[in-house]
Amino acid sequence: MPLNGLLKVLSPDYDWIDYGNKLESVSTLVVNLILKEKRENFHWVYLPEESTEFYRAGYYPAHPEIACYIERSLKEGETYNTEKVRTSVVSILKNLKMIFSEDEILHFDIKVIPDSYIIFNKEWQKTVPRLIEKLKGYGIYSIGRYGSWNYSSMSDDIKSGLITADILGGVS
Repeated sequence: MPLNGLLKVLSPDYDWIDYGNKLESVSTLVVNLILKEKRENFHWVYLPEESTEFYRAGYYPAHPEIACYIERSLKEGETYNTEKVRTSVVSILKNLKMIFSEDEILHFDIKVIPDSYIIFNKEWQKTVPRLIEKLKGYGIYSIGRYGSWNYSSMSDDIKSGLITADILGGVS
């Protein structure tokens, strides 16, 4: 559970919401697609052009279908128009030569991943480490990328899980 979500469900005996209001993040809009055929042989590609709001496109590995995705950030409270997203995605996929025409798209699905990237704002250093320690005082170990409100690798997250399990008397 992301740290900001955890704070919303905690007891009101402590002003957790005040802490949570200092945590910033962006969400990710992910368009998942199934294509008729794979026309390009790359795993993923960044899209740095200012002309598109999408920043990455790629193929899912080891999928039984030709599955791909395209991603862009969503600011807090931002909404999207499905048809505008579709038009933009089709244009980008054509430019990347992943498709030649829209009828090569067999499946089109939009998902939003909330709080996908945290923002290190000016409050982060004053808030997050102090908050994590306060939670530990209540026996709550908020760990991992989202739980610790930090950037981390999968191996860092596994290590923090093992350390926490050891602290709590579990497997080491």
